Amino acid sequence: MMCTFAYANDRTAPEKDFLVVAILHPKTSGTEELRQVEDAADKFAELLAVSKKLQPTYTFDAGQLSPGLPE
Repeated sequence: MMCTFAYANDRTAPEKDFLVVAILHPKTSGTEELRQVEDAADKFAELLAVSKKLQPTYTFDAGQLSPGLPE
């Protein structure tokens, strides 16, 4: 499943930015799928909270977030 997130981080750049995340092994129920998207968003928020500059693409698998898309 591919998701696009929009965010603004005043610490690194005042403008809005976007990133794409590939969620591997998406759940089949809508509620569980939404939870996966929320978990990925929480991971991004943690990175932003410590002033990390985000990469343009990420992979989210088994609760872990890693830069780049799967090969």
